[in-house]
Amino acid sequence: MFQLALAASVVLLVSLADLPLRVYRQFRIEQGFGFNRNDRGAVLGDTAKSILLSAAIGLPLAGSILTLMRFAGPTWWVYAWPGLCGFTLLLTVLFRY
Repeated sequence: MFQLALAASVVLLVSLADLPLRVYRQFRIEQGFGFNRNDRGAVLGDTAKSILLSAAIGLPLAGSILTLMRFAGPTWWVYAWPGLCGFTLLLTVLFRY
């Protein structure tokens, strides 16, 4: 449980640290060339949605891998690899439709 909370807090802190750069890139560089049609609220809303979606998908996946690491021992990766490949294929199929 501690490992999952640590991973989530690191991802959240990195995402928040990247926010000023994302805002600068969106409003200075892209707007200077006329590509930006968003306002600051839309960018912050998209960032919040991205964090929530990443948490909804990533936390259960990371939790299952950490549980697998605890119970499978040194060969955990043999079981995690096909699971991650299957999960990636599932998301690819769902994204297509």
